[in-house]
Amino acid sequence: MPASLATGPTAPISAYLAASPHAELRGGLDLGFGRSVKLWRNRDAFVRYDAPAGHTLSFYSKGGAGTRRLDTPGGPARGWQGAVCMMPEGLSSEWEITESFEFVHINLPDDELRLAYAETFDRDARAVDVADLTYADAQGMAAPFLALQAAALSGQAIWAEEAATELLAALFSESRFVARCTGRLAGGLSPKSLGRIREFIEANLDQPLHLRDLAGLVGLSEFHFQRSFRASVGVTPHRLIQHRRIQRAKALIGAGEPLAQAAAACGFDSQSHLSRAFKAATGLTPGRYRLDLRPS
Repeated sequence: MPASLATGPTAPISAYLAASPHAELRGGLDLGFGRSVKLWRNRDAFVRYDAPAGHTLSFYSKGGAGTRRLDTPGGPARGWQGAVCMMPEGLSSEWEITESFEFVHINLPDDELRLAYAETFDRDARAVDVADLTYADAQGMAAPFLALQAAALSGQAIWAEEAATELLAALFSESRFVARCTGRLAGGLSPKSLGRIREFIEANLDQPLHLRDLAGLVGLSEFHFQRSFRASVGVTPHRLIQHRRIQRAKALIGAGEPLAQAAAACGFDSQSHLSRAFKAATGLTPGRYRLDLRPS
């Protein structure tokens, strides 16, 4: 049975691979906020990804000459070791595998990719379009992909996060993978309004932050503010605040701050609240994160 028949539409690519009869998950890590890295081995299969959920960036770490994408313009395209593919959310594709090979997938929800882009370039999240790219020679991505693979095999979430950050920077610098919209974007928040919101959030992470207060800063209703904010940033205000609290917690934990004090400084109700949120976002408890930061 083709893997596409075993799943419903809008499933992530990992679900299609899990349904493939010879696919083997060699390792993986949850990077938080819906992001993940998975290491796969597959052979002797036909796989169709039907309008997959999330974007997937793929790297052939071992083999690949026996893998072809069947639906490329101009006929089937054959892979190779070191090839990189970008598979955008919602775009179907068909693949034939005749020889065993190993590959690395980093899976990114659309909103998280857009948030990363907006924060990297201080630009509107809508200004990026993800390309459908099959078998690119992207040597600048090889090292972070191999680091990501090593981190996943050894269970080192901190290394994986660092490698993923480096990989996204390489991705955004390649116009083959992402196209930047230079036209005027309607709606959203102005750079000035967005800057005011970001400054307010950073200055008040230790306090409860309410949608009405953020909306009031830029003179919008809560409904219009949330819609405009998400358009410009890629995520909801609540999700961005989660990100910023976790980033501050990482810095404080790394600096040796007691966990109870770190929790209060980041706006968490208690140390246990911090621990739950931190593990959900990073895959690690705060204590394990601090331990992993220490040199061996």
